[in-house]
Amino acid sequence: MRSSTITLSTPVPKSLISEIFIVLSLVFFSLPQTTIGVSNNQIIVNSLMLSIVLLLVFPMIGTLLKTVMLDKFLLLFIFYSFITLLWSASPIATSIFLLKFLTATLFGYYLVAKYDSKVFFRYLIVFLTISAVLSLAASVLFPQYFVHRGIAHSGEWKGIFGHKNALGTICVIGISTMQIWFIATAEKKKKAYAISFLLLFVILLVFSASRTAIVISLLSFFIPIIFCFYRASFNKRNKSLFISVLIFGVVILSGIAALIISNLNFVFLLLNRTPTLTGRTEIWKVVSVYIKENLFVGYGAGGFWYSIKALDVWDLLNYPLLTSSHSGLYDFLLDYGLIGLILITIQYIFLIGRSLRLYLLNQGTTIWFLFYAIFTLLNNYSDSRFLNTTSIFWLFYVITSLITKKQLEMQRKGH
Repeated sequence: MRSSTITLSTPVPKSLISEIFIVLSLVFFSLPQTTIGVSNNQIIVNSLMLSIVLLLVFPMIGTLLKTVMLDKFLLLFIFYSFITLLWSASPIATSIFLLKFLTATLFGYYLVAKYDSKVFFRYLIVFLTISAVLSLAASVLFPQYFVHRGIAHSGEWKGIFGHKNALGTICVIGISTMQIWFIATAEKKKKAYAISFLLLFVILLVFSASRTAIVISLLSFFIPIIFCFYRASFNKRNKSLFISVLIFGVVILSGIAALIISNLNFVFLLLNRTPTLTGRTEIWKVVSVYIKENLFVGYGAGGFWYSIKALDVWDLLNYPLLTSSHSGLYDFLLDYGLIGLILITIQYIFLIGRSLRLYLLNQGTTIWFLFYAIFTLLNNYSDSRFLNTTSIFWLFYVITSLITKKQLEMQRKGH
């Protein structure tokens, strides 16, 4: 008698589950509800996330350890971050920050240990497209939650990222990523997708009204173009052409810089900003006093803005609940001091060199890592989008640092 067993469902492939988890994890690290603040809910969700990541990395511990050792300066900075707990101005806040920091960092190590740059770029595109669609839908359908209300920033979109500047920053990454995808792919269908989502990010950027992000997006737009030309022209036959263009470019940029400096008031008027950068320079003046007090070691990772020192800043500026200096550099010095700045600067210099070398050897989407390294510096002048923000920016920095080293090592060994 023949068996009459009927299969009711087809098992979901493990690879599909893994891919869904990675994309959802990228969304997790980009949300303010899960990565900004010191609430009990954040302790719970990040502890849960850390537990899941630990379970994932345990079977591949050998590969993970090799990945950890790829960038020793990055590892030294991570170690230093945990050391700052010893002198933190707010040990509880620093402990919670380090929990989120460790979760994002370990997830970055996991991704680099398991995947190469091409696979990461694919996940990046999926994450960005989902973020764009969700932000558009949320802002249009539920403006009471996803559009700023009240006196400050009224009517400006914040999408799923909690603030207009956070949405603007993601839009900058999205625009440049789609631009790179369009340049790198030869398939017409993918080019159409890239252009479509690039335009969607432009729309979101306009509705966010983040002037800092708009300026950075204009600057970032030229990064792939400049370095594509750089790679095409810098060879033995065209070396003289490259040098001529480089000199010409430096002269032009110097002239533009001089023009901007001599007409700062007009530039600020165009951007609807004051010469104080909407009060930022006033914050920096006050914060610089506290930086000098603990110049070498800072107040502990993620500690200053939750310490009693922050209350003094609030009183001096008449700005209650301020949680950032609106400058990545100032916030970094508050948390890590001059020692931390020296460590990350050395690491960053090596990162820039590796990113440029990787692109010159491989072309294609590898230029994204060079873009992100430059973008990180640009984006932290008048905003704080490195460590004192959602974890996604630090996660991308870790991935950029490690994957460039991994890819170069593999090519050196002939893999």
